[in-house]
Amino acid sequence: MSEHKLGAELKRYAVISLYLFICFTVIMLYGKSQSADESVSLVNFGLALGKALLLGKFILIGEVLGTGTRMQVPTLVHRIAWRSIAMLVVLLVFKLIEEIIINMVHSVPVSELFTELMKHSWLSLLAPPLLMLLILVPMITVIELGYALGKDGLRELFAKDQR
Repeated sequence: MSEHKLGAELKRYAVISLYLFICFTVIMLYGKSQSADESVSLVNFGLALGKALLLGKFILIGEVLGTGTRMQVPTLVHRIAWRSIAMLVVLLVFKLIEEIIINMVHSVPVSELFTELMKHSWLSLLAPPLLMLLILVPMITVIELGYALGKDGLRELFAKDQR
């Protein structure tokens, strides 16, 4: 990999991770504002950053794998929806693998992970993936618009005076 390509990938990783960090921080702050304990510590921000960095890497892996790009769809809107859902599936698979590895490190049987999941309500299991989908849609939209408008098209669109 050339230095230029490595630099571009690191910049892309930084932008995706920053976007996710902002989203996760806002979600964390909202959650804290709704609970009895409204205290926010550096640990909370560290967890949001760690999660953003990890999921940012998973998203880049999904991009390299071409997640959602092989499906032929008629419009850009369909492509954005399809890629967002496909990327969500990739993130859920990676999250499941992460949880399995964590359980293995702590010598907890994998069956216990699934037993623990079954204790939760369907709403508490469905809400986090839906929230992640809500975060993914704008990000995938910007990525797809970038592809549709060409190399510098998106930058020119945002930088150009539209009046």
